[in-house]
Amino acid sequence: MKTIYLYQDSIQHTFDSLTKQIKGSKVEGLCFTVDNEIAQGEIFCYDNLDGIEITVNHFLSAEDLLFVEKVGESPQLIARFMRNSISEERKGLSEETTYARRGATLYSTLHPINVFTPKNELVEWIAVRISMDAWTKITQSTWPKLDEMVLSEDKWLVFESLSLQMEDCISEIFAAQYQKEAKIGFTLGHTFILMTHFLLQVLERKDEKDSIGLLTEDVASLFLIKEELLSNLSDPPSAEELTKKYGMSESRLRRNFKKLFGLPPHKYVLRERYQIAYREVKRGKKSISAIAYDLGFTDVSHFTKAFKKEFGVSPSKYRLK
Repeated sequence: MKTIYLYQDSIQHTFDSLTKQIKGSKVEGLCFTVDNEIAQGEIFCYDNLDGIEITVNHFLSAEDLLFVEKVGESPQLIARFMRNSISEERKGLSEETTYARRGATLYSTLHPINVFTPKNELVEWIAVRISMDAWTKITQSTWPKLDEMVLSEDKWLVFESLSLQMEDCISEIFAAQYQKEAKIGFTLGHTFILMTHFLLQVLERKDEKDSIGLLTEDVASLFLIKEELLSNLSDPPSAEELTKKYGMSESRLRRNFKKLFGLPPHKYVLRERYQIAYREVKRGKKSISAIAYDLGFTDVSHFTKAFKKEFGVSPSKYRLK
């Protein structure tokens, strides 16, 4: 397994490290590229704003990779938007290491989270690095609930599924990297929109005092539970089955799952069903009844009512738009 160090002090330091570790790679301006039998990929960097750095990453390697944050003197925030998930997980990694999983993650470099990606799997992500000074200037103390977590020296981690708006932003950002005209302005603007959607989604967790942020020994198990739920949306495992399999009480599972993912397991499953339903109806390749049954709805009328309640329009009318 090859370790790739991401240096907090400057992107140039990171690029220098990458070119030393990956043969045949090169740096042109603020773009790192490699294309050989060992790896293919690009890292585009934008550091046009004081205290904020954005990287757009596209990587495929013939070796297992471990991306490790090298922490500097001043703590920073990292928002990481993974476009896809890996198909394989490995045992024996440290608790500070997570896997490339589709979704949005926010954490502090006081307690960095390393990312493992297995060989021969394409991984795409956008990372936003924000200094604490820049965060304070941007938010102007208008988000006290987030400030309390962000400025804390305690361990914390927030994960959110990608909303439809975030998915659209990410797709457009990746598409723009190969269009030279206005690429910088487009990427910066869309990344701020992406961050806004993410933070507003986090701020929707209002109903519980401690509903934001978690980093405990349960994190690895909770991610596995989430993946198991997503793999069985039409017939998800019960809370009793999950507690037996992962060795935690039902109350602890519900509480910590909500802290990490924003919703208790059963509501998380419902939200993911609705998101998939929305995409499938929009794509128009499946019938409404097929979408309903694939997602575990008992009948089409139940699905239609649930879809209309969630999105304000019936699936058939939405498809005609």
